[in-house]
Amino acid sequence: MPSKIRPLALAGWALLLFAATLVLLATPASANPCTQPDKTQIRWDNVDDCAMLQDPSAARRPGVITYTVQYGDTMWGIAQQFGLDVDTLRYSNPELYRNPDVIHPGQVLRILPFPGAIHTVKQGETLESIARRWRVSPEAIIRYKPNRVKSGDRLKPGQELVIPGGRLDVNIPKPDRSPETTLAWPLRGWISQGYSAKHPALDIATVWGAPVYAAGEGRVVRAGWLFTGYGFSVIIRHPNGLVTLYSHMTNPAVKTGDWVQRGQQIGLVGSTGRSTGPHVHFEVRKNRVRVNPLPYLPPLPPH
Repeated sequence: MPSKIRPLALAGWALLLFAATLVLLATPASANPCTQPDKTQIRWDNVDDCAMLQDPSAARRPGVITYTVQYGDTMWGIAQQFGLDVDTLRYSNPELYRNPDVIHPGQVLRILPFPGAIHTVKQGETLESIARRWRVSPEAIIRYKPNRVKSGDRLKPGQELVIPGGRLDVNIPKPDRSPETTLAWPLRGWISQGYSAKHPALDIATVWGAPVYAAGEGRVVRAGWLFTGYGFSVIIRHPNGLVTLYSHMTNPAVKTGDWVQRGQQIGLVGSTGRSTGPHVHFEVRKNRVRVNPLPYLPPLPPH
């Protein structure tokens, strides 16, 4: 008798296991609050612990950590290493906010577990005003548990808050197209270094990330890194025979061979290459000779 019962018992367990498997397979992925098959759908203004864990690198960084810059590091490389963007590094490290292209070995950076910012509270600021500034909801700040804040809390000056998904706008007016002059200004700013025999160009300074525009229509003959100390640069050949160069930018927004219109955005202000701060090194070349850009431009607009 026992020898006949044993196979029946094993068959019962097999059926039970099969049924359990069917139940698991039939359970929708959404039943697990941490399941997010497409991490691009994560709303950082509604961040929670589960959403943070969708990025494997964030799962290893449940909070803010530090990273010591090594020889040969770049901001882009560090950002990529941690699954972030350069703006997140800028917004998390005050010394990089104005000039993120200049880092040095031994420098200690704060690394967020997700895209966003670190905000230091100023006198009179509220949770709502900080959220508006960084273009997120107050709930996004509250739901990041290490912030230890809740709705209605009175914030203290000097208190630091992590802002999940925080972003700032660079609101700089576009320069006039100035059709009455040969060229238009490529950006709004101030001349930090003028044209001279030793410096045959204009250095136009402004904030990091400000848009840069084509001074005239023409063909892009170079868009990328120049190993002359100029960093990321764009060179445009114009129908009137002039050539303009825009350097020290972040990655250009155009590529070699593109035809651009006067006033079309071609990139953003950076500080790449041998640069002392965020600005555009702007050259005008005539017959392959660098000439003073000012006679080809309208009066410098206010910045």
